[in-house]
Amino acid sequence: MATEYEVVGEYIVHIPVSTSNGTMLVDLAKGAILPEGVPQERIQHLLDSNLIAEVGKSQDAKATAKPAPRKSEQ
Repeated sequence: MATEYEVVGEYIVHIPVSTSNGTMLVDLAKGAILPEGVPQERIQHLLDSNLIAEVGKSQDAKATAKPAPRKSEQ
């Protein structure tokens, strides 16, 4: 089974997707699942930019993330 990715940014645009009719550009809103056919280099760019996350890992990452320490006011 291929890895599924969920959009965690508010909105991503111009995502190239291979279809039976050729390459199409799609826009996806937060919560959407990245369709099959997106080139791996684009997936890596979206991962590096924190715009997508592996399905299941986005919630795990939020649950285990620790808030940054607050600076004390003086």
